[in-house]
Amino acid sequence: MARKNIGLRQGTQAHLEGGMQMGLVRVIEGTDGVPPEVVVCVKDEEEKEYTLHPGDSFLIGEQTWKLDRIGEPVRNRWGAVFSRVD
Repeated sequence: MARKNIGLRQGTQAHLEGGMQMGLVRVIEGTDGVPPEVVVCVKDEEEKEYTLHPGDSFLIGEQTWKLDRIGEPVRNRWGAVFSRVD
Protein backbone atom coordinates (compact mmCIF):
# COMPACT_ATOMS: atom_id res chain seq x y z
CA MET A 1 0.00 0.00 0.00
CA ALA A 2 1.32 3.44 -0.93
CA ARG A 3 2.15 5.86 1.85
CA LYS A 4 -0.13 8.90 2.13
CA ASN A 5 1.71 10.92 4.81
CA ILE A 6 5.38 11.12 5.71
CA GLY A 7 6.87 12.86 8.71
CA LEU A 8 10.58 13.65 8.52
CA ARG A 9 13.08 15.31 10.83
CA GLN A 10 15.90 17.45 9.49
CA GLY A 11 18.63 15.14 8.17
CA THR A 12 16.40 12.07 7.70
CA GLN A 13 14.92 10.41 4.64
CA ALA A 14 12.05 8.15 3.63
CA HIS A 15 12.11 5.35 1.08
CA LEU A 16 9.04 5.26 -1.15
CA GLU A 17 7.69 2.66 -3.55
CA GLY A 18 9.60 2.12 -6.76
CA GLY A 19 12.97 2.97 -5.19
CA MET A 20 12.13 6.66 -4.83
CA GLN A 21 13.41 8.66 -1.85
CA MET A 22 12.61 11.92 -0.07
CA GLY A 23 14.94 13.62 2.42
CA LEU A 24 14.52 16.71 4.58
CA VAL A 25 17.71 18.74 4.15
CA ARG A 26 16.89 21.76 6.31
CA VAL A 27 14.14 23.95 7.74
CA ILE A 28 14.46 27.73 7.72
CA GLU A 29 12.40 29.35 10.45
CA GLY A 30 10.17 32.19 9.30
CA THR A 31 10.79 35.66 10.78
CA ASP A 32 9.37 39.16 10.39
CA GLY A 33 6.40 38.07 8.29
CA VAL A 34 8.47 35.79 6.04
CA PRO A 35 6.96 32.27 6.07
CA PRO A 36 9.10 29.29 7.09
CA GLU A 37 10.46 27.07 4.35
CA VAL A 38 11.99 23.66 3.96
CA VAL A 39 14.56 22.30 1.54
CA VAL A 40 13.78 18.76 0.47
CA CYS A 41 15.81 16.50 -1.80
CA VAL A 42 13.98 13.85 -3.83
CA LYS A 43 15.31 11.00 -5.92
CA ASP A 44 13.37 9.23 -8.61
CA GLU A 45 15.13 8.74 -11.95
CA GLU A 46 17.25 11.78 -11.03
CA GLU A 47 17.91 13.91 -7.95
CA LYS A 48 16.08 17.20 -7.46
CA GLU A 49 16.02 19.76 -4.67
CA TYR A 50 12.97 21.87 -3.84
CA THR A 51 12.56 24.86 -1.54
CA LEU A 52 8.99 24.79 -0.24
CA HIS A 53 6.57 26.77 1.91
CA PRO A 54 3.60 25.12 3.66
CA GLY A 55 1.00 24.19 1.01
CA ASP A 56 3.51 23.99 -1.88
CA SER A 57 3.45 20.82 -3.98
CA PHE A 58 6.19 18.95 -5.83
CA LEU A 59 6.70 15.80 -7.91
CA ILE A 60 8.46 12.56 -7.10
CA GLY A 61 8.24 10.40 -10.19
CA GLU A 62 4.58 10.60 -11.19
CA GLN A 63 3.39 11.24 -7.62
CA THR A 64 2.38 14.69 -6.40
CA TRP A 65 3.23 15.54 -2.78
CA LYS A 66 2.75 18.71 -0.75
CA LEU A 67 4.37 20.21 2.31
CA ASP A 68 1.51 19.92 4.76
CA ARG A 69 3.09 21.54 7.81
CA ILE A 70 6.32 22.31 9.63
CA GLY A 71 6.62 21.00 13.17
CA GLU A 72 8.41 22.44 16.17
CA PRO A 73 12.03 21.39 16.74
CA VAL A 74 12.78 18.38 18.93
CA ARG A 75 16.35 18.32 20.25
CA ASN A 76 17.19 21.15 17.82
CA ARG A 77 15.94 19.18 14.79
CA TRP A 78 12.97 20.62 12.94
CA GLY A 79 10.37 18.37 11.36
CA ALA A 80 7.91 18.50 8.49
CA VAL A 81 4.92 16.48 7.34
CA PHE A 82 4.34 15.74 3.66
CA SER A 83 1.07 14.44 2.17
CA ARG A 84 0.50 12.64 -1.10
CA VAL A 85 -2.20 14.39 -3.10
CA ASP A 86 -2.75 12.01 -6.01
